[in-house]
Amino acid sequence: MHLVRSIGKRLFGYRGLVLAAALVAAFSALTPGATDSAELGLGTVRDAIRSQPASGTIAIVEIDAQSLAEIDSWPWPRGVHGQLVDQLNAAGAEMIAFDIDFSSQSDPEEDQEFADALGRSDALVMLPAFRQVAGSGNSDTVYSEPITILRDNAFLAAVNIQADQSGMVRRALVGVETNGLPRPSIASMLSNTQGFAHSDFPIDFAIDPATIPRISYADIVAGRADPDAINGMTLLVGATAIEMGDRYAVPGHGVLPGVVIQAVAAETLIAGGVPAEYGPEIPLLIALIGVLALIGPGATWIRSTSFAASGIMVLVLPLVLESSYQATIAIVPALVMLFAAAAAGSTLVLSLIHI
Repeated sequence: MHLVRSIGKRLFGYRGLVLAAALVAAFSALTPGATDSAELGLGTVRDAIRSQPASGTIAIVEIDAQSLAEIDSWPWPRGVHGQLVDQLNAAGAEMIAFDIDFSSQSDPEEDQEFADALGRSDALVMLPAFRQVAGSGNSDTVYSEPITILRDNAFLAAVNIQADQSGMVRRALVGVETNGLPRPSIASMLSNTQGFAHSDFPIDFAIDPATIPRISYADIVAGRADPDAINGMTLLVGATAIEMGDRYAVPGHGVLPGVVIQAVAAETLIAGGVPAEYGPEIPLLIALIGVLALIGPGATWIRSTSFAASGIMVLVLPLVLESSYQATIAIVPALVMLFAAAAAGSTLVLSLIHI
């Protein structure tokens, strides 16, 4: 009560102006979209601080430049994909997921060879399904799924990748609805994570994409790959060669192939399921306590230290949540409140010292 009375007495003085500036700034920062870019930027900085290797349970079978040079001209005969499935099974693969479009007919014999390989596979095989806008000026939705002969021998998983307004890919889907049916995403299937169609989650780009094991497609088909690198592994098959064009900008890592983004998304879920996302309420409360401590009674060093400590707590909180609890929290409105309070008093620092 003494603190409240003391603050009340000063509401029309310097301390009241500091509090008012802090509250106005905080409410302004809560305007939808006002602090999104700053929040994302801080998240990228934290990703760099918490950089960590992938789990090692997922490997990418990459359609790289070597594979394009060694194997028949692209698109490859589908019998080649059948050979890949057979080789991966022989080496003891646990799960195989293709990030390759099989929605159109090819040579019937080649389609049958691939379908036969899928049918005899001991490893679970996933083929991609996705939805997309029909084209420029046409907002109709087009659904793409593997042809029937392939679909009958595999599970379907969604592979949609969506960039945000800045052109960056930061989030991945838990599932997508195609042709009226909810489909889990490849990331969900690879990580055995359940969720709802059209829900999404932030990809944890603290996971270093360079640490995800890669095996050249051509090496597997030719029998040159080390079986120990395949045995018991989950394999994600997709293009990494630049000329294939399936590449997207991501925060902190430049431009990555789509299949690598899918792998990082799966690794995010493997680390602890769908990350929880919290709003700015708790950081704002911490910041408000810091501001009230700053303008309240007591020794200057105690008030200043409390204010600084609140700022440190706000900055550290998302690091703790992201590192240990598979969660993140919005902190920019709280930081804006603290910066506004500091700015409001910056011209009267000497007065603050002697209050």
